Amino acid sequence: MIVANRSSLSIYSETRTVAEITAALGIEPHNGADVGQPTRAALAGRALSAEYMSHQRTHWSFDSDRSLVDDEDDPGVGSLRALIEAFRGKADALRSLRPECDTVIWWSADSDNSQGTFVIPPDLLAELALLGCELRGTTFLDDDELDLRDV
Repeated sequence: MIVANRSSLSIYSETRTVAEITAALGIEPHNGADVGQPTRAALAGRALSAEYMSHQRTHWSFDSDRSLVDDEDDPGVGSLRALIEAFRGKADALRSLRPECDTVIWWSADSDNSQGTFVIPPDLLAELALLGCELRGTTFLDDDELDLRDV
């Protein structure tokens, strides 16, 4: 069963800036960087090839509000519901960005077993579809009885 989950909406662009994306949506991002700005690796002083030292695309990202996520949400999709609430009424703005931007919803969850079973209810799927963003998900599995390194 999913025991925790988190979501963010990220926008990537080679031509738009963080400020332009923010203005189009009317929502301040939690993270962002414009083309040419140093990456975290560069700021940490790591010596990598040039393409990893500065952002090749603008990155704008908004995380779901943890205060709106119910960790007891049985299907484990509370963070998606919180994200939809934050972007309710923004489908047209997101659509207007798409000619120059990729819009992606990232969802990840932690499972308390090796199955990682989750359900995205039909009403939530319909609301996600209205936003028109790609949905990319990951489930992290755990099983206390089985250590996969021993297999």
